[in-house]
Amino acid sequence: MLVVSKTRKAAAQASYQQGERKNFIFNGDMALCQRATSSSSLGAASGYFVQDRWRIGTSTTGEGRFTMSQDAEAPDGFANSMKIDCTTAEDGPASDEYLLIQQRFEGLDLQSLNQGDAQAKAVTVSFWVRSPKTGVHTVTLYKKDDADGNNRLISSTYTIASADTWEYHTCTFAGDTTGAIPDDNSEGFSLWFWLLAGSDRTSGTLATSWESYTAANTCSSSQVNVLDNTSNNFYLTGVQMELGNTATEFQYETYVANLQRCQRYFYVVSGSNITSQARPGIYGYLPISLPVQMRANPTLSAGWPTPSGITGASTGAQITKDIINANAYKSGSGFYFYVPDGSTASAEL
Repeated sequence: MLVVSKTRKAAAQASYQQGERKNFIFNGDMALCQRATSSSSLGAASGYFVQDRWRIGTSTTGEGRFTMSQDAEAPDGFANSMKIDCTTAEDGPASDEYLLIQQRFEGLDLQSLNQGDAQAKAVTVSFWVRSPKTGVHTVTLYKKDDADGNNRLISSTYTIASADTWEYHTCTFAGDTTGAIPDDNSEGFSLWFWLLAGSDRTSGTLATSWESYTAANTCSSSQVNVLDNTSNNFYLTGVQMELGNTATEFQYETYVANLQRCQRYFYVVSGSNITSQARPGIYGYLPISLPVQMRANPTLSAGWPTPSGITGASTGAQITKDIINANAYKSGSGFYFYVPDGSTASAEL
């Protein structure tokens, strides 16, 4: 583990070929927010809310609430960060309560790790963090449904030395020689940044080497509570996960490259006026070519219209998700249905 000040670190040069991606993380610089740049009253449910590919994981029983946003507060070399702004304090987590920031990875993208054999490779996670709490914070890799049908995990910790100050940290995780990651589009494993945890997840012995999943061993018993005061703001950016035991300098990517990679999981549909394309007696349609092949057959959400303005459609009839799914494909010609501006196609993990 390494701690430095806000000034960018002088890292070793990356040992990779020009154009090759070393960073497994999507949107590690928090630049892409297709859904929104801010979302409030979070904490009662898990899901994707602001930054693409970054998911909130939480129990539904906690009192803590927060606003998640994209923020310009960032260390040198970065323009954006993820901000978690506590708006309702959680003064003492109940045993089953937890809050974490996570990113899930497809098994297809993780085969270079050689998980499940004697040549399993270590990975190093590096990141910039600004926490309102000094003390111990936990990072976990969780492997879901490996080739042997097991869930496995490994955790590490980093310690914040100065509250409300940008610090650079690294956590290295050994390779797992047990249980290969399936070579498909399902969740291979996920990366978790813990913000708070109750005793159900802190009462055991922290799993600092790979082991079968036990909830009590996932998070350190010394984990701080980032949501214990409404003045607390937690920031995260510059996240990188790469092969090996040493962190190298953050790999930047263009906005377009970042967008295209994230559109595999979430795509905002544009265009709505399709009256001239309506067919008598059936719903109107609009062919939408997906920019990239999505992870799976996507579903449409937001902005469900009534097609009363479409010639030949039944007044007040509602286009349903069943109709959408029957005509949704992850590649090829795309969707055929009436969509308003702001609808979204989603194939998230």
